Amino acid sequence: MIATSASPDMQTDSALPAGWRWARLGDVCEITKGTSITKKKTIPGDIPVIAGGQKPPYYHSEYNRDGETITVSASGAYAGFVSYHDYPIFASDCSTIKPQENLLSAKFLFALLKSKQDELYGLQIGSGQPHVYPRDLVNIPIPLPPLSEQKRIARVLDECLALVARAKDAAEAQLEAAVALPGAYLRQALPAEGDDLPAGWKWARLGDSDIFSVVSGGTPKSQIDEYWNGGIHWITLVDLPATNLITEITDTKRTISEEGLRNSAARIIPANSVTVSSRATIGRIGINRIPLATNQGFKSVVIKDASRAIPEYVAFALTQLVPIMEELASGSTYKEIIKSRFEKLLIPLPPLDEQERIASDLDARIAVAGTLVSRVRDQLDAIDALPGAYLRQAFAGEI
Repeated sequence: MIATSASPDMQTDSALPAGWRWARLGDVCEITKGTSITKKKTIPGDIPVIAGGQKPPYYHSEYNRDGETITVSASGAYAGFVSYHDYPIFASDCSTIKPQENLLSAKFLFALLKSKQDELYGLQIGSGQPHVYPRDLVNIPIPLPPLSEQKRIARVLDECLALVARAKDAAEAQLEAAVALPGAYLRQALPAEGDDLPAGWKWARLGDSDIFSVVSGGTPKSQIDEYWNGGIHWITLVDLPATNLITEITDTKRTISEEGLRNSAARIIPANSVTVSSRATIGRIGINRIPLATNQGFKSVVIKDASRAIPEYVAFALTQLVPIMEELASGSTYKEIIKSRFEKLLIPLPPLDEQERIASDLDARIAVAGTLVSRVRDQLDAIDALPGAYLRQAFAGEI
């Protein structure tokens, strides 16, 4: 934990390697408050104004700090955020830290303070508008190796962190490719509107009364207790996680009563229908394995003729139509695709055995893609942990 005061002995939590010593930040650095400037008073230019956030809020034509400068944001949610600048800046709503060059390397100090970023956030004072002032920084004890050792550590850290950055870029590119796989599989398996259909296939509208019917949802009045916590499962968006391409619904977080059903626009959706979120967040798709009702943010596709369509295939076909649903949505407060437009959507419908084959194949391939996504995300988590590990090693004298 960063100390906010220090005794003459510079009490600290751990011993230092031979040749290192403890120093008070204010004794080896000049810590200065920035000069406030509003956007209105800036003159257009390319000098970043460093203020209370993590990024420059605007730019100016003049600078008030030059050379290597460390800044600590002074106010707001990110008060205490540490940045390093080896170019001119206009220091505004921040404190600047300028090390004494004969004692302390700016890059070494920045890496040290960045390793304690969470603790610097802990220095915030005030609830409405948190602040971290220069006086909060001066008494921070820092380990001080010889200057040559500081420069060596900073150089090694630069090399290590550059390798980490390259590894992260590669993993993020791999993640992007893995996330795109389900869409590629769908495009490969399912014709899009306007494509020629294979023999035996046909186009079917969701509003086709012989094969499908589309059912909207509703919400009972929340203030009437008798409408709630009954025996009817009732879904909202929270029952369909954004991480799932298709969610199998076997339970719901909320239920309504028979009386709630009768006194609202909600309707019972038979099991093995396909539910589609149609308001605000459009295109989360589920297959309900139990009878249920939905709120008004869903359109549900009920399969009337099980000899002509299966829910697993219909669900996959609908995932491919999500961009079209978003285009067809309208509304000023939030976007919604209305029932009449939803019913006009077309899906390609092959014979039943082909639907089963396609759904089974897509399910298997998308499951593999999901495993790959999870592994790459775990890899990214491990990569993100490396800078902290390197920094802890560096300031324990272990690199």
